Amino acid sequence: MGKYCPAGSSTESNCPAGTYNPYTKKKSASDCISCDPGSYCATAGLTAVTGTCTAGYYCSLGSTTATPTSGVGGQCQAGYYCPAGATTPLPCPPKKYCSGAGLSAPQGDCQAGYYCVGGATSSAPTNLATQGGAICPAGYYCPAGTSSANPCPPGTYRSATGGTASTSCTTCDAGKY
Repeated sequence: MGKYCPAGSSTESNCPAGTYNPYTKKKSASDCISCDPGSYCATAGLTAVTGTCTAGYYCSLGSTTATPTSGVGGQCQAGYYCPAGATTPLPCPPKKYCSGAGLSAPQGDCQAGYYCVGGATSSAPTNLATQGGAICPAGYYCPAGTSSANPCPPGTYRSATGGTASTSCTTCDAGKY
């Protein structure tokens, strides 16, 4: 196990790092199994995976380290997070933000006065296209941890951006709406 013996050879060869072989009587390197996504196989001659990928990183098929940096995985980038054993980076969910690289979980809720639609890289994003969220527009309010702006209630308005609660909307003057 962890090895193979080519036809006509009297010497076993180790399966290479990044692979494992839990079986006996295998005859070629192609019988070695690429390390499972989310796991790594650190050395040659393994019969099982070495362990799971480290939180903050993701491991693709055939990883040789728990913290890969190229080719078969990598570190999660801003806007994403990677729990231990991740196979791909997970986008930061709506209402949350992931501002740094190497996160194992979202950092927290989007700040009041802003909304986060998913993949947010800041708790107070200002550019929907590049930061995954934006400041709450005029006429709306955004409590902490929201994924979309809420319109001010009927009979109220808000002329400035960044409203945080329905109470930040102003009652309309009598006879106006």
